[in-house]
Amino acid sequence: MPCFADARLFEPTLPLAYAPLLADMASFMAAVKTARASKSSADIAEVRRLHDALMVQARILLPPERILPLADAEAAFFSGGIRASRYRETVLGEPPLVDTAGSQTLSSFEVDVDAAALEAVHRAFTPDAMVREATAARLEEELSQLRLRQAIMAGLDRLFPMRPEADNRAAIDACVAALYPGHPLHSDEVAVIRTSTALFVCIPFSDGVLTTRDDPRIRAFIEELTDYHPSFSAHFPSFGSLTSGRVAAPLLAALAAETGLTESLLQETLPTMVVVLPTDKIDQYIVHDAWGHGWQALLFRFEETYQRVAGYTALPRLDQAVTRSGRTLTLRGVLEAQIARQVRGATLVTADWDAWLEAATAERLYDALSGLNAEVLADVVEYKYLALRPEDAALMPSSSFVKELPTKLDLTLLDMDYYYRCALAGFRRFGNREAAEDALVAALCASGLPEAETAAVVDAFAGHVGAWLDGIHGAEVGFAVVDGVLQTNTFSRVALNYLGLHVQFNDLYAALMAQRGDVRFADLLVFSTAAYLEEDWEHHFWHLDAFLDHFPDLLARYEDAL
Repeated sequence: MPCFADARLFEPTLPLAYAPLLADMASFMAAVKTARASKSSADIAEVRRLHDALMVQARILLPPERILPLADAEAAFFSGGIRASRYRETVLGEPPLVDTAGSQTLSSFEVDVDAAALEAVHRAFTPDAMVREATAARLEEELSQLRLRQAIMAGLDRLFPMRPEADNRAAIDACVAALYPGHPLHSDEVAVIRTSTALFVCIPFSDGVLTTRDDPRIRAFIEELTDYHPSFSAHFPSFGSLTSGRVAAPLLAALAAETGLTESLLQETLPTMVVVLPTDKIDQYIVHDAWGHGWQALLFRFEETYQRVAGYTALPRLDQAVTRSGRTLTLRGVLEAQIARQVRGATLVTADWDAWLEAATAERLYDALSGLNAEVLADVVEYKYLALRPEDAALMPSSSFVKELPTKLDLTLLDMDYYYRCALAGFRRFGNREAAEDALVAALCASGLPEAETAAVVDAFAGHVGAWLDGIHGAEVGFAVVDGVLQTNTFSRVALNYLGLHVQFNDLYAALMAQRGDVRFADLLVFSTAAYLEEDWEHHFWHLDAFLDHFPDLLARYEDAL
């Protein structure tokens, strides 16, 4: 899609032909919100009508660009295939699965890639030595994270031994007491699902209340466990509320002695491994969480972007360099230049402020959108499970109004608002004057700058940031036709890119299913797509459709080598 690329993210216009598509997308998002509130069949039918109309228009206006060199697509398929060979270990490795909660889906998931498939990847694709070495190095780096979590889980198993099919009540009680000292739950109110890399603590609660009994202490405890905060994204793939500061000292000491790992590493890693689920909704979440997200953190680097986003509640540091369009800038540099002009009595020039804002917000936006990409891919994983086991659909209800498709455009576009807010939170707080300007003034003055002029420039900068965000980064599909020119914002451009990706993913999936009669290509599809994306988050985000365009031929070569 020529109009959709990193270099064009901040362009204020699009070709006029996109105006009807943007209008229909805005109507679609409004209809989704209405239908989610009303749940009426008429409103849901309207969502589906608008969705189908968007698909028709997008196939015309958002075709994939056939500009991706074959070698790049081959490298991504090779890297994805190599990593997919370790997929099973992320859930069903050692120590073995223990499930006292009774999940009907977790152990039924079928992995497509085995040792024979791995050999086929090597036979079908012979990337150059640099690609092979980079893939091996990256895999080894990621496998260290997998081994770390397996070692921690093995340590927990030695401290609190659990065995498949055994009576594990005493071990469960001791383990949960160690994780949540003094918790008010009864023994029979807690179950666990232990995979090789994660511990799911299952409790019978709904809407913040235990379903077995009521007690103010329990309500407070459930609220503590389930009250989500954006900082918990640093705990990906668990998103859990067990923060590093809440990991009990006795448990850390015992695990350190058992595993040989440092307490600080355990304190940092355990929160990414513990998940709390409502007992009666285990199967609604477990495939998505364990099979959909676990590999993204253990075989790819999605967790790194989640961790960075968790800290995006303030402006970048004064001396933190950001680069865009070949220019490297710092907040200190662009402010000091205008402070110097203020001292001379010259008019402020905001061009460098805009350049810095573009570079700094783009960097954070791509980090945040990697989380949305993770959700899209996890949805595809979940769809594969249901395509193979449609009888389990009632166990895995979806809030999407297009649940019959691998990707869910309604959920993606609604979630975009959240991820935009995460990316821009620090800038919004500053632009809305919710963050103290005094601290920034003091930091600048510490290097000898005059206080009055510095305060005046920082105040002007705060006002500029707020106005700039409203115009450039509004968290909605914003557009207007002025004098025959379609003016728009970054949200609209990114949303259109996701629409194009949605169409490409679903059309490709349907074509492959019709051709093959099964979905046992899905693991390679999501893993190779993730590999292509990870190679260059900022640029490849815009060209995922071009990679998908290569996928059928790459898959055929791989299958010929089996």
